[in-house]
Amino acid sequence: MNIKLSVLAIALGSTLGTSSAFAADAIKWESGKTQVSNGDLVTHNNECYVAQNSPGTWEVPSASATWFWASAECADTPVDPVDPPVDPIEPPVDPVDPPVDPIEPPVDSDAIAWVSGKTKVSNGDIVEFNGQCYIAKNNPGTWETPSAASWFWEVTDCGSDVVVPPVCTESQELINGECVDIIVPPVCTESQELINGECV
Repeated sequence: MNIKLSVLAIALGSTLGTSSAFAADAIKWESGKTQVSNGDLVTHNNECYVAQNSPGTWEVPSASATWFWASAECADTPVDPVDPPVDPIEPPVDPVDPPVDPIEPPVDSDAIAWVSGKTKVSNGDIVEFNGQCYIAKNNPGTWETPSAASWFWEVTDCGSDVVVPPVCTESQELINGECVDIIVPPVCTESQELINGECV
């Protein structure tokens, strides 16, 4: 009997509009937070609704959610404040540095201007990078950026009177502008021992 009266009360409230008791007790709706019981009056987006069929905290009041909400009059109820329209704020843009051309070597230099990823050199070629000249050694690739601490480069003067170092063979290494033989020790058998560069 109580269930029938509750359903009848909700139906009458929906059909006849809200009574002044509903208007005085309107609840401001907050999705995910507001808990209501059947018959409670809520206000959302400047509209009023009566709860029905036990709406949950995520059943947002709207004219299209007729299973959980019935439209109601908002006679003396406070309405949700409406924020004034706000112009969209453009996100800050990080300034993009323009591409930097490689620093050209001095006019009287025969050095090649180094561009990472593009400049191809052979052992003995002289390149200029960031105001410093380097001699290529150990077959640097296009991504081996010249540096004093690199195995592929040796610092040198940029003048035009630079003596081009010799081109080393595969069994040599360019050290201080000279080709030095790389000594590879012999491989000894398990029964031998390496003493003074020889298998004994």
